[in-house]
Amino acid sequence: MWYCLPMPNAANALRQIDTAREELTKVLGECPTSGARIAKVLAALQSLEREFVADPGEKQTARRRGPKEAKTVEDYRVEKFPSRPAVLAEYRSTDAEPFRCPKDIVFATATAVQNLKQCKFVDLHEAVQKALGERVPDYHIRTALRWMKHEQLIRHERAMFSPAKAGSLKSQATKAWKRLEAES
Repeated sequence: MWYCLPMPNAANALRQIDTAREELTKVLGECPTSGARIAKVLAALQSLEREFVADPGEKQTARRRGPKEAKTVEDYRVEKFPSRPAVLAEYRSTDAEPFRCPKDIVFATATAVQNLKQCKFVDLHEAVQKALGERVPDYHIRTALRWMKHEQLIRHERAMFSPAKAGSLKSQATKAWKRLEAES
């Protein structure tokens, strides 16, 4: 006797994979020593995601180059708290918690991009950590970069970040922050 299992709903499975990826990113921020193990799990999730997205009649193509566009970003806000400094919050179309980045990391990222002129993420991450004198989760810097790109303050081409306009990137980011703060 054969038993037939129902096929999983691909859209629901992909949403669950995205949720798992977001939660793992949060865990990595809280426990950076588990990076290697989390990287293995993220690779397994990516492989599983490819299985759901792949057309059975098509041959697998080469891996996508570059970061996935953040199509689900809906809004940026400045959130203020009584007991800690303000943060940049990136809200997405899903029900997931927003990505939050402390104000000092936003401006340290702007200063680092300005000083490095043109840089890869790894070099930028290192420069921000050195400037702040502490470990900084990569998602904080990525959130700051996405916001600055949204504000057209930086360019991201061929895995390189650079200022989009002449002048001080930090002062441009400060003006954009104040504008966002007034709107929030």
